[in-house]
Amino acid sequence: MPPAEFAARALKALDAIPLEVLHGMPLECDGASQALSQILLHAGIDHAIHIGSLTVDGSGHIPLHWWVTLPAGQCCDIRARMWLGDAPGVPHGVFLPTAAQHYQSKAMRAPVKTAVLFSILTSQDLDAFVASITSADPAHPLTAA
Repeated sequence: MPPAEFAARALKALDAIPLEVLHGMPLECDGASQALSQILLHAGIDHAIHIGSLTVDGSGHIPLHWWVTLPAGQCCDIRARMWLGDAPGVPHGVFLPTAAQHYQSKAMRAPVKTAVLFSILTSQDLDAFVASITSADPAHPLTAA
C-alpha cells in the first residue's frame, strides 16, 4: 500500500475508534495525548505532542493544554470539551483547526515509543489494545508498522 494511502486509512481508522475509546478513559489532556502518541507510533504515523493553550471564540480558554498534531496540520484533541463543554466550535477528534480555535504551542514533546507508558496510563497492554480495535486484516492501518 502506498504511504499516502496508508496514512489516509490510518487517520480515518484513528478518528473512528481509538479516539473514542481513549475519550472514555479517565485521562486528562496530557495522558490522553501521550496514550494517543503511543498508538500513532505503533502505527508508524508521524506526529508531534504540543503543550500550550487553547482559546475557542465564544467558549473559553484553557491556559494549559496538550494535543497532538499530524504532518498535514490536523490536530488530534479529545479533551478540549472536558473544560470548554460541547458547544459548537469546541474541537474534538481529528480536525483542521478553524479560525475560531486558537491553539498556541509553547513547547513540543518528542514522541518516544514505550509500551510501558501506554500501560501505565490506560492499564492496558498496547498490543492488546490495538488488536482489540483492529480487524483480523493484517493490512489494517493501525496494526504494527
